[in-house]
Amino acid sequence: AAWIALLGVAVLFAEIYLVAAGIAIFMIFGLSRAVNRLSRATDAIGRGDFSTRIPVRRKDQLGDLQRSYNSMSEHLEELVQTAAQKEALDKELALARQVQQDLLPAGIDERAGVEFSTFFEPSAAIGGDYFDILDAGDGRVAVVVADVAGHGLAAGLRMALVKSALTLLVEDRIAAPAILARLHRLLRSKPGERSFVTASLSLFDPESGLLELTNAGHPPAYVVRVAGGVEELLAPGVPLGALGGVGGVGGVGGAASAPGEAAARLQVGDAIVWLSDGLIECCDARGEQFGYDRIRRHLEGVPVHAAGLRDRLLDAIRRHTGGLPAEDDRTLVAMIYRAPVARVDGER
Repeated sequence: AAWIALLGVAVLFAEIYLVAAGIAIFMIFGLSRAVNRLSRATDAIGRGDFSTRIPVRRKDQLGDLQRSYNSMSEHLEELVQTAAQKEALDKELALARQVQQDLLPAGIDERAGVEFSTFFEPSAAIGGDYFDILDAGDGRVAVVVADVAGHGLAAGLRMALVKSALTLLVEDRIAAPAILARLHRLLRSKPGERSFVTASLSLFDPESGLLELTNAGHPPAYVVRVAGGVEELLAPGVPLGALGGVGGVGGVGGAASAPGEAAARLQVGDAIVWLSDGLIECCDARGEQFGYDRIRRHLEGVPVHAAGLRDRLLDAIRRHTGGLPAEDDRTLVAMIYRAPVARVDGER
């Protein structure tokens, strides 16, 4: 009876051992398969395949690890896609920035009787300011300074539209008020979000020294006399594309919305400065704007060279802002009248 009891106990232990061995084999196989899946998925990430996911059926710590892996790979895939999109966007912005730079004058051609100096500093990757110096026919020079509301790609594209239209209209020798009226209608006819443009279009005749300025909501120009005095050339007007807008010419609107017009007679040695509101409204660390009074005060003095006149004002602005980055685009064009230039026969 003792041997039979002992044999029964032995058989019981054998069965327990076999069950335990079976459970161990099953667990080892399951663990091995789970680890192999994690290893293959990790190798896939190492090859750059972030779309790999592990099917999760376990509810133990290995299952938690698999779920953590899937979450990690999903975030990595999103980060890679975001990085790729950012790289593509950076390339597009760089191209747009280059296009904008190409729209601005690469250099100022020498022109008889006048001397120019310019400055342009965008506050964003793509700015909304624009300036140009064009031939207006009859020996005259056209100076354009414009400011598109806003920054970024949309402002840059609208600026390109203004540049193209202005160049064609000036070359066609259309009167300056009519040019701005046509630009206003063009901007108002575009669908989508409304945006306005301030613009100053000046025609200068080197033969007579007569300067005719037509303005649509842009800051005033400043005449710096050869004796050093400064005169503000005011010509109030409504911005292009704004409600009401420039309509005094061309059958749209009335006299209240017509562009502002002013004129000045320059003597040899006199200078004139056009600028955008980014220079006037730049602030110091306390938030105080540079302002119109400081503009006039720092332009005072004999205008010896156009570059010197430009740098005199820009240095004062840098001292005022303490080197703070520009919050708005900054544009400046300075011109000195050097000598009368007679028209060649056939120009009239």
